[in-house]
Amino acid sequence: MNEIIISPIVKQADDTFKLSYQATWKSGSHTSGFVFVSTSEFETMNYEKMQDYIAQSVIKEMSVLLEGISNGS
Repeated sequence: MNEIIISPIVKQADDTFKLSYQATWKSGSHTSGFVFVSTSEFETMNYEKMQDYIAQSVIKEMSVLLEGISNGS
């Protein structure tokens, strides 16, 4: 991903944080969504670590999706 913009960050009732994001690639493609982070993990993160967390979450979820597609699921 070329750029990840995080906004807003909202504390949830279950003591997690919801990080909403929009990510873009050099090609102009983009995706948006949100991930949840535990309070203990959130408290150790700076903005760069939040971006890394989002990128890894997107990669993981897309990998699972692509694996399902390639297996005919």
